[in-house]
Amino acid sequence: MTTDAGPSAEAGAEAGASTETGSPTETGSPARTAPGVQLPPAAHAAFRDVRALLRARADETPLDQVLDRMREAAGAPASIVVVGEVGRGKSSVVNALLGLPGLSPVGIGETTGGYLRVVGPSPELPAGRAEVELAESHRHVDAAELADWLVIGARGSDQAPALGATVAVEEPFGGAVLIDTPGAGGLDPAHARLAISQAEGAGILLLVTDTTAPLTTPALAFLDECARRVAGVVVVVNRIDMTRAWRERVAEVRETLRAHGYDGVPVVGYSALDATAALTEPEEGVRARALRAANHDELTGALHGCLTRADVLPAVAALRSARALVTPVASRLVRDRLAAGGEPQVQAELAARTERLEALQDAKTSYTYDWDATTSMLRRELEEEIDQRVEEFAQRWMTRLADHRWGLSTTRSATLSVDVLADLAVLEQDVLEHFSRRFGETITALYASVGLEPGPELFLGLQSAQRPSSTSASLLADQPGDLGMHTVMPAFMGYTLGMRIAGGLGIGGATGGAALSMMGGVGAVAMIGAGLHLQSMQRRKTALMTFVRERRGTLTRRLTRAYQAGFDTVRSTVRKDFDRRLAQELRTVREQHAAAKRAAATDAEQRADAIRQVDHDLAAVEGVLQRVDGAITALLT
Repeated sequence: MTTDAGPSAEAGAEAGASTETGSPTETGSPARTAPGVQLPPAAHAAFRDVRALLRARADETPLDQVLDRMREAAGAPASIVVVGEVGRGKSSVVNALLGLPGLSPVGIGETTGGYLRVVGPSPELPAGRAEVELAESHRHVDAAELADWLVIGARGSDQAPALGATVAVEEPFGGAVLIDTPGAGGLDPAHARLAISQAEGAGILLLVTDTTAPLTTPALAFLDECARRVAGVVVVVNRIDMTRAWRERVAEVRETLRAHGYDGVPVVGYSALDATAALTEPEEGVRARALRAANHDELTGALHGCLTRADVLPAVAALRSARALVTPVASRLVRDRLAAGGEPQVQAELAARTERLEALQDAKTSYTYDWDATTSMLRRELEEEIDQRVEEFAQRWMTRLADHRWGLSTTRSATLSVDVLADLAVLEQDVLEHFSRRFGETITALYASVGLEPGPELFLGLQSAQRPSSTSASLLADQPGDLGMHTVMPAFMGYTLGMRIAGGLGIGGATGGAALSMMGGVGAVAMIGAGLHLQSMQRRKTALMTFVRERRGTLTRRLTRAYQAGFDTVRSTVRKDFDRRLAQELRTVREQHAAAKRAAATDAEQRADAIRQVDHDLAAVEGVLQRVDGAITALLT
């Protein structure tokens, strides 16, 4: 992913390591193994200036961490997550965008029960091949076989549903990963959030609706749930070929979004049917006109615009982190300027702060006890949060399944099984996000209690402490004997077995014929078949309810392990960083107190010279901050 042409971040990093001013050097950059991140000159210069400043007045190591994170994020392709209600032509839009009719299974009503992830080719997955994710394994198949695995019921009612598949194509859209979320069940925030969280780069949300109905309340609620987690949103109003009033429909959707707080979101009228047909047209001029009529160029342009903005996000995030590294330098210079004046009030304030910090350092045992007590309380709160969230999950699904009084059809059971797994994965995400937020608040409160702020390098080091699950199947792999989908599948086989028995009674030779004549012939066959069908539907329902019920204990253990794995490490890391920052702050305040005393013993001219020197240094730091802000603005406009 690239922005404007310019020096790479690697070149910028090396330049900062070898010179503090002037143009970037070329030495060292080719030796870096990470791929270059192309930056506009303003961003490159800002990173160079930040490095020079940190080397002179602080520690430049955190900047290396910032740049490494930027390179890692910029090296990952963005993801376009496609969502839509049942029957709006979502998969047809995906196929049209890729120029591959039939790649994502298309049908009437609920079609697919798993996600489809479209990527570029690799040695592990060449073009035309797909990796199907099953509950307890993965299988490589030809792309042409995808429908056999993803379409509900395609492999027979006794087969477990596929959770999804990854397929490689020669030319993925805009170099991005395109994710078609499950068509079954319509707009499910769990599936979309799972797809967004799995995106290695920034996520783009493509919401598909059509001209046959207005944008629904569930669709708006879905946007509220997912839009804040992505870098951009595009709305497609499909099937403009079905009505001459499609422009009015598009305007209605745009106005609905604006009234709901989504002003500025691109809304594109589109015909996936016409676009797909146009892509097969051999004559270039005819093809181009047909694509324009289908608004294909407008849709691809809107998506490419979002991808371009997503490209710059790693650099913007890195610049903001670099700015946070410079801010403490500016704060210290402000206090140095006050000390240079030698005012009695400033001396008294510095003396009092020195005394408070010395007392806190002497009372380290007491502080350690308080910190341990605080984090232990936080641990209990998190465990209670986990118990509550897991119980809510179980109750929500038990109620939802209980509403199916007559049981579950094969299609509905397969759909709900995949939905349960997506909901499990999102629950884990939410718990870990809650953990990170609560620990961040606790850390900030600890430092604020002594007038400090946690250094940005601390949070840089802790950002990777907790990560959500990468796939829903990881929830199954946790304890194969306990979590395997075979606990759900026996009911799927019940339906097939029941139909075989009923079929056998219908054609069962002499014995079967005698039995049928005793029960009233064909009417008895229908009654037996219906009864067995109802039993199998109830068995599917009972099996899925058992699966949900048994997940409570297992899920609680998994989530508890997930946050406890990093809990003690984070707690000890913060304690060490706090001790270091406390000692550092005490040295700084002592130095400023001594400087204030010396300034008080000098004449007014000498104090003025000292203040001018600090003002010069402050102006230099402010200049760096302004250049960083300017680079951020340039990237975002």
